Amino acid sequence: MQHTSGAPASEWQAFLRNITLLVWPVEVLTVLISGHKRLGDYIAQTQVSNFDKNASSWRQDLAAYRVTPSTFYTLLATAVYLLLVHALFLWLGFMRPAI
Repeated sequence: MQHTSGAPASEWQAFLRNITLLVWPVEVLTVLISGHKRLGDYIAQTQVSNFDKNASSWRQDLAAYRVTPSTFYTLLATAVYLLLVHALFLWLGFMRPAI
């Protein structure tokens, strides 16, 4: 995934792109209408592109990764999302409350 300018997408852009999965039916319609871009791609101004075969592996990237404030916000947003999904499933009756 990269910014439409050609640079790799930032963590914030990746977050914006993926938060729209909460409304996945709209995502599906957007892809069907546009043919290739998701709603999240339009909002975050990103596009999926081919990667360079000579690029480092994900293991090398992970080893070089540094924790930033954006990392904390991403983890926090993920936790809130999981709690909301859990609450939704409880409300819809798909799960029983923990005793």
